[in-house]
Parts: sequence; structure tokens; C-alpha cells
Amino acid sequence: MNNLVLRDRIKNGILKTLLNIFFIFLTVFAIYPVFWMIYSSLKSEKQFNTDIIGFPTELHFENYGSAIRVGHLDTYLFNSIYVTAVCMVLIVVFSFLVAYFVNRFEFRGRKIIYFMFMMGMMIPVHGFLVPLYIQFSRLNMTDAWYSLFLPITAFNLPLSMILIENFLKGISFEIEESALIDGATLGQRLAYVVLPMCAPIIATLTILSCLWVWNEYPFALVLITSDKLKTLMLGISNFKGERTTMYPQMFAAPTMVCIPIILVYSIFSKRIMQGMTAGAVKG
Repeated sequence: MNNLVLRDRIKNGILKTLLNIFFIFLTVFAIYPVFWMIYSSLKSEKQFNTDIIGFPTELHFENYGSAIRVGHLDTYLFNSIYVTAVCMVLIVVFSFLVAYFVNRFEFRGRKIIYFMFMMGMMIPVHGFLVPLYIQFSRLNMTDAWYSLFLPITAFNLPLSMILIENFLKGISFEIEESALIDGATLGQRLAYVVLPMCAPIIATLTILSCLWVWNEYPFALVLITSDKLKTLMLGISNFKGERTTMYPQMFAAPTMVCIPIILVYSIFSKRIMQGMTAGAVKG
């Protein structure tokens, strides 16, 4: 009996060790390219050409200034911040209103609307880029700020709405009924009752939508042609194509893009997981 228990412990220990090694390998495999990009951005051009893998012997932070100056990344950075802020507000506001409407009101076609939003999550963005471009071109709506606001908001709306709708399922309507008896209007119930109770999922969705919009590339690539309206992601792509020999500066540009994402996710990862889990459990 003791031998069987000992064998099971040995097998479990070996299996756990192998799994740990496997996951460590996956972690290194995923993180190393980013780590290599960051320390390569601090190399001199000469060292990068002679030692592409090694660590920098001297730190050349001027590569970041050169990338901003030569690649016009300051303009692209402002554009990305502006687009992210506007789209984040649109996504959160519209998804909250639609989710409340679908969750709280009984009407004909309610399930159809919910099903359409579910289907919207299954359509890849690349599947409708061509028809979207054709339609926007015919309406003369390309190369403008709203060229990004409309499709980015629409594409991220289904998942956002479903997250909030699932969260609303865990909030009893009796709380709103008490406010309704006191004479509160629909707007007052939304602002002073429902919205504060949805603060966890709203905060989570705000963070997620910022990450989604910040990383957006296909819509900007297809709909934006003017250099003054390009976002940071699109500007980096052009930077690479035009200056293929300035590798340290080339790596400095995406490093500046990744740092805000890494910081936001590192700080708010617990909040994101709590909000996502709350929505899933309450649904």
C-alpha cells in the first residue's frame, strides 16, 4: 500500500515538474521577443549589426528621441490617444445602453437582437474590410476621424454589450422598482442606481476597450491615407518600410507602443479578471 502511494506521488511529482517546465518554456517563448526588442532598441547601430542577440554594452536612449523626431511619432501618438479616448467613451456608453435595453425590457425581437450581437463576435475583422472600404469610399467617408470611430466602435460593441448584459442579470430589478416608486425617471435610475452598481464591469470594460483601440491596426490601414491622421500602429508600419536599416530606432518605436499596454495590464490585470469573472458567473 505504501509502495502504491509512493509511486503515485512520484508520478504526480514528475508530471507536475514536466508541466512546470513546459509552461516556463511557453512563457519564455512568448516574452523573449518583447524583451529582445526592448534591449535591442538601446543598442548602437554598429553593435546591433555585429551582435544581434547580445545585450547592449552601452545604453543609447537617444534612439527613442531619434525615432520620435524622424518617424513623427509624436503626431501618431497624439492621434492614437485621441482615437482611443473617443472610441472608449463610445464603446462604454453604447454598450451600457444597449445592454440595459436588452436586459430590462421585454419586447418582440429581443432574442434576435441578442443573437445578432452574438454573431457579431464571430465575424473576424478581416472578413468585412473590403466591403467596408468600398462602402466608405462611395460615401466619401474615408480619411477622416469618424472613419475610425464608427467601425472600431461597432466592431467592439458586441462583446462589450454581452459582458455588461451578463453582469446586469445579477442585479435585481427590485432595486430599480423602489427608485421608480419614489418617482425616479429612467435617466435618474440609470445614473444613480444602475450605473454605480455596474461600476466593476464598467471599469473593466473601460480598460479593455482602451487596450483594444490602442492595438487597432486593420481599420486604420484601410481607411486612413493622410499622414496627419495615422495612428501609432500605422505610423510604426510606415516607419519600418521607409527606414529598414535603422534597426535600433525601428525597435524603439514599437517599444514605446508596448510600454503603455504592459503598464496598464500590469496595474489593472486583477481588476480585469474580477470584472470578467463577475460577468461570467452572474450570467
